[in-house]
Amino acid sequence: MNKLIEFESFRPFLEYEQLSYTCNNPSVGNGKVHYRKYRYVIEEIVEPVEVLGERLQDLWDHITNYHHVDPIREEARRIGYTLTGSYGSKVWR
Repeated sequence: MNKLIEFESFRPFLEYEQLSYTCNNPSVGNGKVHYRKYRYVIEEIVEPVEVLGERLQDLWDHITNYHHVDPIREEARRIGYTLTGSYGSKVWR
């Protein structure tokens, strides 16, 4: 398999994912033989604050769960973005 698999995601590669993909020895399971080695390279895509702010604003405008309010506010504060309007303002009610 000399095919390069490349994709983008909004989910970071965290410890759980890393543990799921870390395998130090060949193995067999569910009819699959795992004996070839793979290298995973995870790279954060650096984007301008304006792009990140637009995404946060869109999330802010469309959330309906108040548990998401503080995390979005905190992330906006962290990157220096000011959210406008009230959360969920673009959700059909």
